[in-house]
Amino acid sequence: MAVPAFPSADMTALSKTALENHGGAGIFEAIGENRGSLTFDVMREYGAEFSDGSTRYFFGVPTDHGSVIYWMFGAWLDGWGVKSWSDDEEKWIVAENENAVAAFQWLVDAQNDGVLIPNLPKWSDVDTFYWGQNCAMRYHWPSIEVELAVAQEAGQAETPFEIVLAAYPHTEEVGPFHTNSVPGHYTICREPDTAKREAAFRWAYWLGN
Repeated sequence: MAVPAFPSADMTALSKTALENHGGAGIFEAIGENRGSLTFDVMREYGAEFSDGSTRYFFGVPTDHGSVIYWMFGAWLDGWGVKSWSDDEEKWIVAENENAVAAFQWLVDAQNDGVLIPNLPKWSDVDTFYWGQNCAMRYHWPSIEVELAVAQEAGQAETPFEIVLAAYPHTEEVGPFHTNSVPGHYTICREPDTAKREAAFRWAYWLGN
C-alpha cells in the first residue's frame, strides 16, 4: 500500500565548515567527487579527527523523532546489506544477517570512542551541536538549507556555513545505494490480521484525501 507524495530526498549532510575548522576535512576527498564513497570506515577515520569526545562529536542521531526508525533502522541497515523482509515480504529477516549486529555494534563503539553524540540526544540537541560546529554529520534532506537560514537568522549558525550533501554510508561490499523508499525506509509489509490491514487502508486513504 502506498500514499502519493512529493518528498524531499534525504541523505547525509556533512558540515564542511565544521570539518575545515576542527579537523577531518580530508573526508571530502575520501568520498570522491560524486560523494558516493562514504563508507563506515571513512566515517570512523575522519570522525576521530574531528571529535574530541567531550564537546565535539562527528555524528549525531536524534532519538525523539521518526528518523530513528526510517534512517537508523532503514537506511543504516541497508548500508550494511541487511534486508528487512524476505522476498515474498512474509518474514522479518533482519536477525538472520550477522551484519545486523555489526551495524549496531558500530554505533555502540562510535559512542564509546567519542565519535557519536552520547546520551540519546533529542533532535534539538543535534541541531544545537550541528549549528555550533560541534557535530559534523547528520542525516537530513535538501531542505536543511532552509533550516540553516533560520539558524543563521537566530544567531545559532555563523555565516557562511557550508553543507555538503552526500550518499548514505555503506560498506565497501554494498557500495552506494538508494533505498527506493523516500523517506520511509522502514516499512511493515504484509499483515495477516485482516482488521489491521483494513485499518491501515483507511488511514492511508484518509491521508490521500
